[in-house]
Amino acid sequence: NSQTLSALMDEWLAEKKKRVEQGSLRKATYETLDCKSRGYKIAFGSRPVGTITAKEIRTWIEGLQVQIGNTARHGFLAASQVSKQHQLSYLSQFFIWCKKNHGVPRDNPCESITIERNEGAGEVAYY
Repeated sequence: NSQTLSALMDEWLAEKKKRVEQGSLRKATYETLDCKSRGYKIAFGSRPVGTITAKEIRTWIEGLQVQIGNTARHGFLAASQVSKQHQLSYLSQFFIWCKKNHGVPRDNPCESITIERNEGAGEVAYY
């Protein structure tokens, strides 16, 4: 099966949107998935789903950054471990759906990836 991540992700999101309309999925959940899908498409969109490896996903996740502020002058910081875990979880859900509905990939490449939590994660520093 040579269907690309972009094509299958569009199909997956269309199913999610139907679930919102049926009332079985929150609109906010769909919007999160739709937003996150843009990053997945930039990284892997033209690739057949079955060719994307755990190593490539791990490298992509480790390089994730988040924008600080709402203008270019504020810059970017490395994404938190929690943000990385969320990205991995959403992508894993997509691969599970692909396997169930299209028979690819043979194995979910996200299953072998572990995102370690930083020591002190969740603590707030006050200055």
